Amino acid sequence: MLWQGLRIRAGAAFTYAIGVGEDGDQRGWLLDGFARTEPVDRLILGVRAFLGARDLRVRGDAVGSFIAAIGYRVVTPLEGFVSVSRAFPETTAASALPASTPGTARHRSRRLLKLEPDRLAKTRQLGGASCIGKACSPFALAAAFSTGCADDDAPA
Repeated sequence: MLWQGLRIRAGAAFTYAIGVGEDGDQRGWLLDGFARTEPVDRLILGVRAFLGARDLRVRGDAVGSFIAAIGYRVVTPLEGFVSVSRAFPETTAASALPASTPGTARHRSRRLLKLEPDRLAKTRQLGGASCIGKACSPFALAAAFSTGCADDDAPA
């Protein structure tokens, strides 16, 4: 589900997994949602959250995460963001994912690309991610300078 207004953009998705890897009996689910708003010109606010159960047969195997970001559009193609994130793994999930950090703060910049159709096709052939205009979420910050847009992390 997706809403793309001029000032507010939001979306949500639900996924139910039947079978993971070689284990056909494993079941899991993921609920993911985001919102982005530009309440006044140049000020951008965004949130993203997800909650999921990696294996429904195991107690304490759920993971949740929350990301909040605030950004400012310096000039039309250049935006800067500061974000904070927090993970909420249950006991079993935390021991299975030892490299996950409970909370982080980041700062990122991104530039928005307006590509002609032939140049966009070349970018896709090379396996790069790109966006046109304001189509990217504020959490797609990881490859901001190299590609202009990337599909998220943890949340941003």
